[in-house]
Amino acid sequence: MKKESIFAAATIFSLFFAACNDAGDSSSVPEVRGMTLSAQHEEISRTHFDGTATTWSDGDAITVFVDRNVSVPYRFEAVDPAKGTFSNGDISLGDDEHTFHAIYPAAADATVLDIGAATQTQKGVLTEHIAAADPLVGKAVARPSEVAVTMNHTATVLKLDIVAAGLLDAESIASVKIEAPDGVFLHGRHTLDLVTGDVTAITGRCGNATEVAVVGSDDFATDGEFTVWAAVAPFEIPAGEKLVFTIKDGRGGMYRIEKTFPDGKIFSAGKIMSTVLELSESSQLSEINIDVDFTDPNAYPSDFPTATAPASSGTFVFSGHEFVFASSSPFHNREMSDKTRALCFETFADKDTAKIRIPRVEGYAPAVVAIGVHSTIINKQNAQIAIETSKGEITGRVNTFRAKIEFTLSDTDDKTDYYIGIYGNKAPCRLSSVGITYARLP
Repeated sequence: MKKESIFAAATIFSLFFAACNDAGDSSSVPEVRGMTLSAQHEEISRTHFDGTATTWSDGDAITVFVDRNVSVPYRFEAVDPAKGTFSNGDISLGDDEHTFHAIYPAAADATVLDIGAATQTQKGVLTEHIAAADPLVGKAVARPSEVAVTMNHTATVLKLDIVAAGLLDAESIASVKIEAPDGVFLHGRHTLDLVTGDVTAITGRCGNATEVAVVGSDDFATDGEFTVWAAVAPFEIPAGEKLVFTIKDGRGGMYRIEKTFPDGKIFSAGKIMSTVLELSESSQLSEINIDVDFTDPNAYPSDFPTATAPASSGTFVFSGHEFVFASSSPFHNREMSDKTRALCFETFADKDTAKIRIPRVEGYAPAVVAIGVHSTIINKQNAQIAIETSKGEITGRVNTFRAKIEFTLSDTDDKTDYYIGIYGNKAPCRLSSVGITYARLP
């Protein structure tokens, strides 16, 4: 489904076509076979919605349940997207009153909905990414020849108007991260109750933060204004709590803006909630942190080496930032004997080394590098670690049999490449975490 603007409702009308019935059985309920859905787009009051154009695309499909029988989903496929026509030739119903539930997008288990998304990508000023995170649901009780189902949105849309204050030097917007309080979910898997129409978050399958990456916002440098859109699950902020917005500009500058709700706030499905985020010297962060938890299986990118396919080099994205690996000993991620996970470098020869280049952040210099080390047997992991540049080590070496190593750096900048250096000593090296604090340069 393609959304040219942000929001719309679709009205689905059903047209049933009768097959030949047994004319001799006058006692049977007339039966119809085959069904066509015509999805019409209604105009929505701009009091509630900012933009209301919706169009269907080739490949779109809708799941329909009849009389709340979720074990028999009917798939209706688009046959004429321009007219909003969907068809299913297999459905067979008596021509009496039924309850129809329609759900977009179609799925085998359409009562489980993924609302919002942990990561979204906005291309320029387009808002097509919203549709993928905003399932549509509708219900009608009618005879087959009289069905009209209005499709309702399950997501809340956040409209974030970003403006640059004064002479702020921010050439573009790279990303916006939105964080809610713990226990308030912005995305994840939800169950749909066909009786009430309510959606309920599934515990353990939802998260309280979502991030929108922006590709193509260069006009921000001249206009000083840009709008970022995010689709999130409907949520409620308790009284006194806040939403936290972290904006990254094209130069790597980071800004933190908090919006507190003294009386609480409900963010309802099918609504656009807008706010202004002003980037200024006061909102720019004096320091930023990049934290990677190697014990979390979800922290690893899909292309990261595994124990069955280790590697000796590569560039991998952790926590939204690139880390570059080069090692004379193969590395991979795997589950350890204590059931935790770690980033493992296999046993180094005496003088073998590995390097992990930490990310550069324009306008910020690395100040502290903290490294968590996984070791189930004390004094058995004797590789050494230091921080270095291409010109050599800038800290002393520390043995890795301790649980955590922390380096405090000075006289660093945002132009030099800095590395976590790992040095052999005939031992393996297993990392559980890396945390880097960057200080804002004057």
